[in-house]
Amino acid sequence: EDLEKEMDTLRMSISGLLVVGATSAIGGYAVPCSIFIFKEKYPEANIKLRVGNKRQVEEELKNGLIDVAVIEGKRPKGEIITEEIATEELVVIAPNNDCWSNKSSITLEEFLKEPLIMREQGSGTREIIKETFDSLGIKISDLNVVMELSSNDSIKAAVEAWHGISIMPSIALKKELYNKTLVTLNIEGISLQQKIYVAYR
Repeated sequence: EDLEKEMDTLRMSISGLLVVGATSAIGGYAVPCSIFIFKEKYPEANIKLRVGNKRQVEEELKNGLIDVAVIEGKRPKGEIITEEIATEELVVIAPNNDCWSNKSSITLEEFLKEPLIMREQGSGTREIIKETFDSLGIKISDLNVVMELSSNDSIKAAVEAWHGISIMPSIALKKELYNKTLVTLNIEGISLQQKIYVAYR
């Protein structure tokens, strides 16, 4: 009984600063909710969240600027310990208009012709897109890229404004799908998925 009481006391006394880094898709949509739940359980803990693209988050982790990271894409290399925690589906997004609203998929040939809005270099999502298309013998330069943007929100705004289509993790689309401003499609015969990892030194 004494041991159980001591362990309960230890569990309730988590305190100090924990700096969490997260890639933008996860950090912008999933991690803040997790932090809120953690803070309810451990109110003495002080958590700071830093959001960036995959390359930035990995560099900050290696340099000791963050304590733990939540990263999507390819498993980080080097002196970093990683634990896979989830798999996230990537989907094609398009504006919810007459052209797209009745479609659930797009052929690869159609996809290659459409104006495409891409994430910037260093993004985990771009990394997976490049790897997937490389395996099909298609380079990023073969895609009809009309714009490169560094945030999911700016990409969604550009797609909603009919400037093109994009590929994005489904976790980042809940609000737009609920409000019916965007639609999601699959590329026929192609599976786009990315792993999500917790990483630390």
